[in-house]
Amino acid sequence: MNTAIRVKDGGSYIAKSELMNDMLEGFRPSLLCIEDPLTPGNDIGRGSYGAINVKDAFEFAYIIMVQAVNSTNQVQNDPNTNSLLGRIVRITDEVVNYRKWLRDVYRTQHCLNEEAKKS
Repeated sequence: MNTAIRVKDGGSYIAKSELMNDMLEGFRPSLLCIEDPLTPGNDIGRGSYGAINVKDAFEFAYIIMVQAVNSTNQVQNDPNTNSLLGRIVRITDEVVNYRKWLRDVYRTQHCLNEEAKKS
C-alpha cells in the first residue's frame, strides 16, 4: 500500500514516498496514511491500528458478493432464503435468542403498561 490521502487543496491521493519527504527522521507512513492539512509531515492516520481489520472485512465482503453474483447454484442464489447481506454479516443463535428475549420482555412490559392505563 503505497498511497496516502491528502486532504488539503481539494483532496487527492499521493505517493507515501512524497509524504515521507516532509516527515521527521525516524517516522514512516502508516497503513492508513492521511496527511495532516495543518502540519506538513504529520500522518494523522497513524493511530488507526484497526485499519487492516477494516480492509480485511471489505475484502471478505467483496469476495462473498462476487461469488454470489457469479454463482450458478440456483438454491444458493435464492433471494428468499439467502440475502447478500446475510452472507456477509453473521448473526449467531445467541444474538437471535437475545433479540427474541428482548422482544418478549418488551411486549410483556408494554401489555402491563396498557392494562395499568385502563385501570
